[in-house]
Amino acid sequence: IRQEEEKSAEKKKKKKREMKTETQEEEKKKGKEEKIMSEQKSSTPVVLPCIDKLRDELSCAICLEICFEPSTTTCGHSFCKKCLRSAADKCGRKCPKCRQLIGNGRYCTVNTVLWNTIQLL
Repeated sequence: IRQEEEKSAEKKKKKKREMKTETQEEEKKKGKEEKIMSEQKSSTPVVLPCIDKLRDELSCAICLEICFEPSTTTCGHSFCKKCLRSAADKCGRKCPKCRQLIGNGRYCTVNTVLWNTIQLL
């Protein structure tokens, strides 16, 4: 009888150790999942300002949309080709953004590097 009690006690101890190990493994797994979730949450606020900044940089100052067929003036400002042509008809040879003298905005060319970059987005 005593041997059976010892075996039974031994089985209970073994089962307790197994359950403890399983619980520890579950806690580790849960901790890893929580860490991943918190990293994802913390990276989101960083990405959004970058996207907003990129959108601002790629936007036409006339129509306020992402530039369509962007044309860049000699002063470095970019506008939609149609917007720049329209502004040139109204404002003459001045940049619509900074009013610096520019070439004839009526005969503007598309900034292909900027246009290709915009199309990738």
